[in-house]
Amino acid sequence: MKGFGKYLDLLYGIRTEVIFGNTYHNMPSFGKIEEFLGENNFRLANLDYDGKGSPQDYLTANSQRFGILCGSEAVFIRSDEYYLSLDQNEFLKALIFFFSNHLHDYAILLINQRHDSPLISSKETHHCSFIEQKFLKLSKSIENISQLQHEKSISDYERFFGKEYPHQHMFYRYLNMF
Repeated sequence: MKGFGKYLDLLYGIRTEVIFGNTYHNMPSFGKIEEFLGENNFRLANLDYDGKGSPQDYLTANSQRFGILCGSEAVFIRSDEYYLSLDQNEFLKALIFFFSNHLHDYAILLINQRHDSPLISSKETHHCSFIEQKFLKLSKSIENISQLQHEKSISDYERFFGKEYPHQHMFYRYLNMF
């Protein structure tokens, strides 16, 4: 990552493999990567870890948690202020990074902090379509879990995208248009 030099400043976030032991010769440890990125105004957002490490015996079933965590994918992001100061197009690109890296909750937090008007503009419709599709799928996934949260997602959808939420059969018809 040190090879990025001045280009590191152009990144909205970083997704990288991290190692928690001496697995590979000359590969920097998680601690070294986190320290370097921290010095460059990035912070750890999440790890893609499902509880399965490196198995230590032959009796390990793949359906259970096991082993020792040796490595993972890590996502690093910048400060809230950084994202909130981006212009509309750059902000949408950052949101795409968040929705693509299991940070939809953070994306929605930032949208709520920044926007009282719809995200859509004529220049960025492709970016907005991606974000809208991801948002709709997430909204549908909580429909039968929490009515209150689902109603909030409908309200947010209408505020974020400036259009009526597609209910019932229109939901799937609408998703197929993307």
